[in-house]
Amino acid sequence: MRNLAIGTAQFGLDYGINNQKGIIPKKEILQILDLCFKSGIVHLDTSPLYGESENSIGACDKRRHFNITTKYSEKNSIKDSLNSLGVNQVYAYLVHQFESYKKNPSIWNEIKKSQDAGKVQKIGFSLYYPEQLEDLLNNTIDFNIVQVPYNIMDQRFAQYFKELKLREIEIQVRSVFLQGLVFKDCDCLEEKFDSLKDNLMKLNNICFKNSLSASSACIGFVSLNKYIDRIILGVNSLEELKNNLIYCNDLPKVKDVYGELLKLHKNDDKMIIPLNWKC
Repeated sequence: MRNLAIGTAQFGLDYGINNQKGIIPKKEILQILDLCFKSGIVHLDTSPLYGESENSIGACDKRRHFNITTKYSEKNSIKDSLNSLGVNQVYAYLVHQFESYKKNPSIWNEIKKSQDAGKVQKIGFSLYYPEQLEDLLNNTIDFNIVQVPYNIMDQRFAQYFKELKLREIEIQVRSVFLQGLVFKDCDCLEEKFDSLKDNLMKLNNICFKNSLSASSACIGFVSLNKYIDRIILGVNSLEELKNNLIYCNDLPKVKDVYGELLKLHKNDDKMIIPLNWKC
């Protein structure tokens, strides 16, 4: 699946509700990147806010063969990111926090200058809420890439995908596994996830009846949306990446249950947006 990208938050952070190992060791990171290269996965997603993630990518001798998406940070310039990554240009440069942009719209001018200077190919936004996207579309902000959460439980942005494609805006989606929540044992879920438990049990039943893993269902579900250009998968280990590449082959079986999976969406921001889990 050449539309896959690897999310690298775990390269520098103890990230993910189901992450039992913490930050991936540097040696294993290089092995992951080597497997990506050999498997035809050439897109990476990172940020200066992901700890040592950019530096870890920069330590890979194949770094210039990857199309890298990184993000604007008030504490790090595009020059800092390029130096850390060891490249002269990145594929995409995104506003990481929409609230920062609203407080200081001049951020966008700085990002556009980076594109004009040839340091980035595409510029855009990483978003969490549909109303943020509506704000951009209504104000005719000239961006050409957007990154949003999209998975079986969180389908809020799907209604905008067709319009985005008509505007020739690249769509990257993240949180395919809902930060790993879909892998949790339903009987061991924290009480705060009670309202999501029924949907997760239904997903487990669909997977069991059709000999699918939860990973296969999640990856396949997103892959079957014809408007999506890039699917960002976070990995906790080399072994997990190997397994996910195998699960990509289950797409025909996922297609058979796609209608059932569509019905598992949840309209509860507290449950489907990991940022709100600490509230």
